[in-house]
Formats: sequence, C-alpha cells, structure tokens
Amino acid sequence: RSKREPRRVDHPPSRLRRLSRRLLPRTWVLRASIRRIDRIYRPLVAQAKGDDRESLIREHMHERADVEEQLEGIETSRLLCRARKYYIVAPEIKLAGDNWEDANWARGWASHTLYLKPAAVASIQRQIEDAKKRRLEAWGTRSKIIGGVITIIVALASVLALIWRR
Repeated sequence: RSKREPRRVDHPPSRLRRLSRRLLPRTWVLRASIRRIDRIYRPLVAQAKGDDRESLIREHMHERADVEEQLEGIETSRLLCRARKYYIVAPEIKLAGDNWEDANWARGWASHTLYLKPAAVASIQRQIEDAKKRRLEAWGTRSKIIGGVITIIVALASVLALIWRR
C-alpha cells in the first residue's frame, strides 16, 4: 500500500445524520450522499498518481453509480404509482437470466436496481398527462352543466321570491 492516507474513513453517522435519514425524504438523503461521495473522492483523486488514481476513479464511479441507481429506482416507483392512479399499465419487465436490458427497463450495474429507461419514462409521463387532460375535460363539461343548473335554480328562486312578496 502506498504512503498516502487511507482511502476512506467510515465514521459512525452522527446523531444529526441518523435523524435526517429518518425525517427527510429518501431522495434528499441520496442526493446529499452523492455530494458527500464527491467531496470525499475529489481531493483523493487529485492527489493520486498512476494506477492508484485509476483505481480511485473506478471506486468513486461505482459508489456514485450505486446511489444514482437507487435514485432512479425511487423515481421509477413514484412514476409507476402515479401511473396506477390513472389506470395506466406499466411496461412489462422481460429480463431473464443474464439479459440485463430490455426496451423499457434497465438494471443498474452497481446496485442491480431495476428502473425505467428515459424513453419509457417519457412515454408514461405523456400517458399520465393525456389521462389528466381527459379527466379535466370530463369535469369541465360537468362543471358547466352544474353551473347552468345552479344559475337556473337561483333565477327561479328569485322569481318565486318576487311572486310571494306581491
């Protein structure tokens, strides 16, 4: 081993960090984790030379990819929950054996998390927007009808009130 300082010192998480992991949304914690990983590895990579530098870069990219894949997985699950709300069917997962990729799905190489590819995400988001638009159009016509009925009722009530006063 070289004479430089150890690659990474894993300190036990502070009370504040443990509390933030429980209270803050998971995506915030993961994004903070990416920033922390970058903050740890940047100076180490800058100081390293040769093969040691390449090894540190690979290690950095692996740790960062692991967290990014977890973020992609969370975003995929949230998108699929929104899609279920509008009765949109998610693309079927057709991964078998060593086949790690599909037209719609990808599996992360670092964390093996399944997530949707950008084209599939865009397709599902478009379907969600179309479903929202259809719902709004349906409620728009209903609200116009309800508004007209209320206007007629108010007009009749005012006419009846005038008739009863005389």
